[in-house]
Amino acid sequence: MPILLECPLSIKRYIKFVETFNDEVFCPCCGRKLRKHGKYKKTIHFKHRSFRIPIMRRRCPDCRKTFSLMPCFTSPWARFANHIYEFLGRWLMEGVPIGQLAQRLTTPSVSEVSLKTLYRWKH
Repeated sequence: MPILLECPLSIKRYIKFVETFNDEVFCPCCGRKLRKHGKYKKTIHFKHRSFRIPIMRRRCPDCRKTFSLMPCFTSPWARFANHIYEFLGRWLMEGVPIGQLAQRLTTPSVSEVSLKTLYRWKH
């Protein structure tokens, strides 16, 4: 279950933030202090580059649920940073055809975003 973590918006600052993060986090279900439960790496695609960022995990000793502390610039299960979705919404509202958006969202680190994916995001 994800918990949104307020953190720096810069990737480099976020990585330093994770290394020094030692704040207490409480369970959203029962309110008990969560224990450290490791980290995992997640690939995030930005406009011109991809990054592998660490995602911290916490576990509640009472509920026995595991939580991921997600940075505010991404969503759970999303490969792209939130600003990519904002670009898509802005261009759709401006009337740009969805067929041209695949070319605009293509980055050197990511092959072309499929048309099917764009329709799913639009929906």
